[in-house]
Amino acid sequence: MPKTRRTPINGQKLTVNELLELLPNGYIEQLATDLVVDKWVRKLKAGTLFKLVLYSILNSERLSLRVMEDNFNDPLFEPCCQFSPPTR
Repeated sequence: MPKTRRTPINGQKLTVNELLELLPNGYIEQLATDLVVDKWVRKLKAGTLFKLVLYSILNSERLSLRVMEDNFNDPLFEPCCQFSPPTR
């Protein structure tokens, strides 16, 4: 099935950063705490993973773990999560 592009609401386009600003960090952190998703994994927090998935969905035609890894290492992703990814 071909992917169809939707027209933006009110004729305006949103960037990933603008979309993430609509969701407060406190809400994402509270949801992660309530669901206890960070219990076993300490290196990649749920808030960062949520933002990575959202960023990858909006910026990529095809979504895979390799694409998500490339997006995680992309300098444009750093401002979305307000952190600097670990160097290899």
